[in-house]
Amino acid sequence: MAIALAIATFAGHFRVLLQFFLSYAANVADPTACRLLVITSSPNETAALWSLFRAHEAGLPRNQQRFKVSVLPMLTVVDLPHAVLRLDGVASSTSLPVAKNRGRLGKLYVCTKKAYAARYAHEVLGAVRVLVTDSEAYVWKRVSIASLFEASASRREVWYADAPALAPGPGRQDDKAPIEIKWCSLHLFRDARGLTVGALQKRVPSLTASLFEDMGFWYEREAFREYWSAVRAAWGSGRGFYDAVVQAHNAQRGCIDVGFWLEVSWLLFLFEQRNARYTFRNATAAIEAALGGDFVSRDAYVHARLELLWRALSNATLPGFLRLYRTHPLPFFRSEFRGAQRSCLPLMLVRALAAPAASLQVNSAVPNWVWTKCREHLPRPLPWVLHRVAS
Repeated sequence: MAIALAIATFAGHFRVLLQFFLSYAANVADPTACRLLVITSSPNETAALWSLFRAHEAGLPRNQQRFKVSVLPMLTVVDLPHAVLRLDGVASSTSLPVAKNRGRLGKLYVCTKKAYAARYAHEVLGAVRVLVTDSEAYVWKRVSIASLFEASASRREVWYADAPALAPGPGRQDDKAPIEIKWCSLHLFRDARGLTVGALQKRVPSLTASLFEDMGFWYEREAFREYWSAVRAAWGSGRGFYDAVVQAHNAQRGCIDVGFWLEVSWLLFLFEQRNARYTFRNATAAIEAALGGDFVSRDAYVHARLELLWRALSNATLPGFLRLYRTHPLPFFRSEFRGAQRSCLPLMLVRALAAPAASLQVNSAVPNWVWTKCREHLPRPLPWVLHRVAS
């Protein structure tokens, strides 16, 4: 199976991305099994990223040579305007956003890059299955990248959070559905204007579901082709994909404030169109089984969700986290090392779990202080790069 790891980045995260790739080189047992794609914002960013990589390559210690011989040869770097032109055949008629949350369409920026990254990996690099993430990542343990792809392809699990007893009432079945992430995500591939609560309920796992949870977001080529075509068909087949995304958001201005959530839209497309091939699993129920109902009800926004769960890691909750990940050895996790105490507990948990559980930290940078304060908890000496991304 041809596979690829695709990453959306920008200049402010280049050093964090370098750190990620050094950890990838150190801990991935089979780096040449997987193509690597990075999508930047502009040709100037692409040139700057290669300059950073080449400068670091020249001074690598002997124990980091795999970055040079096993990672860089697998790497393709393209900028978003080039990807748009290559995949759509024409430049976008709408100016591409240049930064996250900047300008009227700034909330479309990150996921536009992720969508084109997945499509580029499929259609240009020839990958059948793609994992898409961003620069803020780290590989903590020895893993096989091919095995991670194979496991995801064989299980096809989608985890969603759901705490209906703790959420506001959804309203009557014939009420208009509220404009929020799920509504806007459905609206991308089928016009949702006029959608009622009852109609929405049939198109989602649960009215109170959150689908940005597992943090491992996989895109299969044939299904993603269908999704891509559905977005373009819904909002004008003559337009390129980004122009169609903009048209969808302009048609319901409230979605401009919500933003483009590719991951949620993609998973809802799978739920609606191909749900027989996928198993949708309730993460809140799994968390409650491991940590208890009182834990979940204490703060549903954090405690009921995989995405934010590690914010609740403490000495008291550590045994419950161990139970959760030993029962469900999910490889991806998000840990922002939050709090004034600068706790090393996230690393202690990572070290206590056998791979592949909690092997890859994603959507969250490893802050600089971890490498000094938490040195004794590192699985072994690991590469790090001084950066300015706060956590």
